Amino acid sequence: MPNPRYVPKLYAVEPKLFGKRQPIHWRQADTLLGSEIDNLAAARFQHEVAFKARRAIHFAGVTFEDVADEHGVEAAWIGRILRGDTVMSLQAVAWLDRVFGIGALRVTSLQVGGQTGRASDESNPN
Repeated sequence: MPNPRYVPKLYAVEPKLFGKRQPIHWRQADTLLGSEIDNLAAARFQHEVAFKARRAIHFAGVTFEDVADEHGVEAAWIGRILRGDTVMSLQAVAWLDRVFGIGALRVTSLQVGGQTGRASDESNPN
């Protein structure tokens, strides 16, 4: 079972670029053992979601604080998951997809709220 307490950005060769640039370089899977390979895959997915969310925030001309205030979450939480300081939950992925329409759930055929990959529920991801 993968460790949910790993730090996703530490799987990037340059952790400070996590969620901020595309493409970035990653640690090589052949240098990792066991569940670390799964952590690498999850970190890469989180980076993709974070990058798309950051881009949406930028193009909307808003800040993490603006988003947090509008949706009843903590700006610090948004920052932590988008920087890769902490693992992004699946609920957070769904929330980011709903709020920013970034297509994060399109990798599945999940139907939520009548739309593939888009939830209509306004629940808080925390």
